[in-house]
Amino acid sequence: MIYGSCLLCPDRVDNDNILCDECLRFALFLKRKCSRCGAFSIIDGLNGCGSCNGRKIWFDSIFTPYLYCGSISNLISTMKYGKNISYAAILGNHLASLLDKQTFAGSTVIFPPMSFFNKLKRSFNQSEIFAEKIGAKLNLKIEKDLLTKIKKTKPQASLTYDKRLKNLEGAFKLKKDLKDKDFLLVDDVCTTFSTVNIIAELLKKNGAKNIKVVTLARTSPYFG
Repeated sequence: MIYGSCLLCPDRVDNDNILCDECLRFALFLKRKCSRCGAFSIIDGLNGCGSCNGRKIWFDSIFTPYLYCGSISNLISTMKYGKNISYAAILGNHLASLLDKQTFAGSTVIFPPMSFFNKLKRSFNQSEIFAEKIGAKLNLKIEKDLLTKIKKTKPQASLTYDKRLKNLEGAFKLKKDLKDKDFLLVDDVCTTFSTVNIIAELLKKNGAKNIKVVTLARTSPYFG
């Protein structure tokens, strides 16, 4: 067996894990969720919750293994704000290992594009790296040039769902035909699902058949 180090401490882990047993205690799995939008729910399988009631859902399903808190939020912050591309590769591989190949068979993998200047500033798009790792692991085609971001948007973190939608209105443009195709849309964190939903709307209105969403983590007001 090959061993490496925990991503958060010097303890040793085998190569199938990213965290040691102690640090894993602070990584919360998203097990109880709304079946409609994937948000954490006190009642598992609730079909509609405070996050999605009254809102049109354009994607067909969403899978997220972790809540955005504790060890996982630490890793994602290190990756994004520490500009750590090696973490993006490791977390992408880890996310890919949690997916069932048969569930996503026949899908084309895509990701939310960044603007040229934002990508230049960070030097990489973590969602693109996640998509690459998932495509390679599941043997799926990756389409990097289907979408482009054509509008400069404000940072989404402090915005409500409705303000996020307004912020993203007209932000993405299709560059290729996609009629009757199935897609796997990959992102790092889902907060209000506005980004993946507005992309899914664009895809569906242009002929996409089925859109599955996968994100590494999901924020929740229950867990800071």
